[in-house]
Amino acid sequence: MNFSYLDMAGERIRVASHGGDGVPLVICNEIGANIELLTPLLDALGDTPWMVFDAPGAGESTAHRARLRMGAYARLLARLVDTLGYTGELDYMGIGWGGLLVQCYVLDQPQRVRRLVLAGTSAGQVMLPGRFKSLIQLGWRGRFRSADDFARTAHRTYGGLSRYEPDRVRANAVRVKMPSRRGYSMQLAAAAGPGSVFSLHRINRPTMILAGDDDPIVPMVNARILQALIPQSRLVRLAGAGHLFPVTRAAETARAVQNFCRRKNIRDELAAKDFV
Repeated sequence: MNFSYLDMAGERIRVASHGGDGVPLVICNEIGANIELLTPLLDALGDTPWMVFDAPGAGESTAHRARLRMGAYARLLARLVDTLGYTGELDYMGIGWGGLLVQCYVLDQPQRVRRLVLAGTSAGQVMLPGRFKSLIQLGWRGRFRSADDFARTAHRTYGGLSRYEPDRVRANAVRVKMPSRRGYSMQLAAAAGPGSVFSLHRINRPTMILAGDDDPIVPMVNARILQALIPQSRLVRLAGAGHLFPVTRAAETARAVQNFCRRKNIRDELAAKDFV
């Protein structure tokens, strides 16, 4: 994993990348999460070229300027991709909060996107909410304070294997870094925007929607809404998976992403609105 720091748009943004053959995969992380928390997924992606970054205020990126709308984060992402020298269409994966970001991004910058992966996410404010206690935990920045805090609250926050295999979550939680208060508040404010539900029909890129059916934050019905409204989309349901499945089910997630991004004639395959 190669790290670099870029000064752009009034912030110092930390980026990690991995080279390889094929179309690079740009990954947008969950709210408040630092790059290292995605280590199981990044390792499982093997020779797939990828790029991931700490959002302003998360990990080791600064958060000096106010960004209260998702559109501002989408413009920052566009500048980041340009600064790193990527050209042409890339593949994008958004996880949780990052899924809201890439939806906004593809609507603003469709010419930059080849294929889209939405993991554990929704259409924004109109989503059908999950369990109240899990949503409260998601809004609590303190769970990133230490590995113990993150692991102790994971079963209530994320569901899935974090309930039954806490040791796996704890082993990865040693990589946790506390987001700044300002950065986390900005991300929460951006997620509280109007969402994309009335614009999803304009996403004209092949899209795979990954969802766990034991996700207490984003219930499965939200993935079905995305699948129904995005024209060229397929829904992949991960049985027994919670909100943290890109980490707890990293190998399975990576395999699904690689198969989707590497297939040829994907537009014809998606015409039947597949459900797996």
